[in-house]
Amino acid sequence: MRNRRHRLIKLATLSFTALAAISAAAKADRLIVPGERIGPLRLDAKVGEIVKLLGPGTLRPGGWSFSKMQTWDAMGVWIDFDPGTGNVLWIGTEASGSGPWAEYSTPEGIRSGARRDDVLAAMGSPERTVSAGGLTSFYYDSRGLRLTLADTGPHAGTVREIRVVWPSVPRGDTLIVPGRRISTLEVGMPIDRALTQLGDGYHR
Repeated sequence: MRNRRHRLIKLATLSFTALAAISAAAKADRLIVPGERIGPLRLDAKVGEIVKLLGPGTLRPGGWSFSKMQTWDAMGVWIDFDPGTGNVLWIGTEASGSGPWAEYSTPEGIRSGARRDDVLAAMGSPERTVSAGGLTSFYYDSRGLRLTLADTGPHAGTVREIRVVWPSVPRGDTLIVPGRRISTLEVGMPIDRALTQLGDGYHR
């Protein structure tokens, strides 16, 4: 019992320490940059760098079969990453009473608690909309941003989760021609030309 209490106190202390570090960073920078970062949490960081900033989190299955997720539930933060390379695939934050994220916003002024109409006025129509479990997500993947809004309850129609992702920009005509090509990628094309077509990063 004593050991369990000691572990809980230690975890709480680590969470408060991480929150203090984030809050200190927030005083200097409360910017969410789609496709890049949420304040000090950067997509181009390695998972170890984020763990160093936030402290140990909880490891969970990731969004893809090859990925893992690290969560900091008390702070309302999660990241999806490639365990083989340590590369971060996306970073998410959610509205939380104990987290500082309400103070963070995009250059367009979108933040936790933003209303649906304000999101659409600032960002335009999403490239994809997914609704499930009382939530609706707006995907602005070409800009590297996903927003999840509540459909019901006291926060209905407002942003509850913000996720920065690697921008996914379609190349070419996006057609799949069986036996020949997938958009600009052709069967038999030299690998250096394929890499030039794909660009760098995950989805760029």
